[in-house]
Amino acid sequence: MAQSAKRTDTYSLQCGIVASCRLTAQHHLITQRIGGLIYPAISNEIRSRKDLAIADVGCGNGIWAIEAAEEYPLAEVIGIDISDAQFPWTCPENCCFHVLDMMRPVDQDYKGCFDLINVRLLAGSFEGKEFTPIIDNLHQMLKPNGWIQWLDISSPAIRAYDYTEPSIISEWRLPSPITTQIPLFIKSVEWFDKLPALLKQRGFIDIERYECPPKESTLKHEAEITVLVLMELGQSLFDVEPAAAEKFNDAIAEMLEGIQDGRLFTTVLQTTIGKKLHRALRKRKPRANMVLEWLKKEREGGSRSNI
Repeated sequence: MAQSAKRTDTYSLQCGIVASCRLTAQHHLITQRIGGLIYPAISNEIRSRKDLAIADVGCGNGIWAIEAAEEYPLAEVIGIDISDAQFPWTCPENCCFHVLDMMRPVDQDYKGCFDLINVRLLAGSFEGKEFTPIIDNLHQMLKPNGWIQWLDISSPAIRAYDYTEPSIISEWRLPSPITTQIPLFIKSVEWFDKLPALLKQRGFIDIERYECPPKESTLKHEAEITVLVLMELGQSLFDVEPAAAEKFNDAIAEMLEGIQDGRLFTTVLQTTIGKKLHRALRKRKPRANMVLEWLKKEREGGSRSNI
């Protein structure tokens, strides 16, 4: 899909082919970190549910949604993003994609639809905005006993170490210049640390938080993806003072030199999960499965090719 000349969304990175390739590689590294697409505790509970529906919010190029649709062939999977610039043109028959601004109130059609909502690397896109609307929307979109699974960058965002250290995961070295620059441009990292408390306030239960450490065997790959993300961010600093942008890009250049000298970098990732509390409701006429209706319209409209 061609990229529009003027972006109207709040996404802070790029949306071209190179960026999409980076997203795919990043997806596989993250999935390897956490041991799969869905945490086992959630997967074991929802796998046997009737009319299983899964949403991927901030889906980007759709790689997580596509793989989830393939891994759960009886589920209906929908990828949601504020822009369709990276939506795939081919996907499994049980998968579709919608444009939706999660900072605005969601339509009634989206409420109470999903057994699981997956969120990855979304916090940094909001640039310090109020997060109550998105948490409210996620809560409303879930079915009773539905789960949220949110993975994102956590403080201190980036760690660096020397590959020659005998204990390379535990012996982190002093911060490099890039680690001091990140909070200036990704202001929501600190906010993600408060997510468990915010979910509890909204009424979620069974809230847990997991560290997602990198694997030693892929640390060089982690460093390469990390620097690619930062280079994309450096090319998108349109509303930043020139001196600050120059300092940020100088830190990226020093980071590249460090990688060439054997120093490695990785992002600090954590996942927070929580379940929507099931409350006894008065009996009412069952709603039609909206996700099934969306998929039917997608197939009849032919706007996306199916594998």
